[in-house]
Amino acid sequence: MERSDNLLTWVILAVIFGGAAALYGWLFWSKTRALWQAMIRLRDRIDRSKRW
Repeated sequence: MERSDNLLTWVILAVIFGGAAALYGWLFWSKTRALWQAMIRLRDRIDRSKRW
C-alpha cells in the first residue's frame, strides 16, 4: 500500500508541475506573440508617417 501511495504522490506532483509549466509556456507564447504584433503595427505606423 505504501508503494502505491508513493506512486500516487509522484503522479499528482507531476500533474501539478506539468500544468504549471504548460500555463507559463502558454502565457509566454501568447505575450510574445502580442508583442510581435504590436511591433509590426508600430513599424507600419512609422512607415506610413515617413511618406508624408
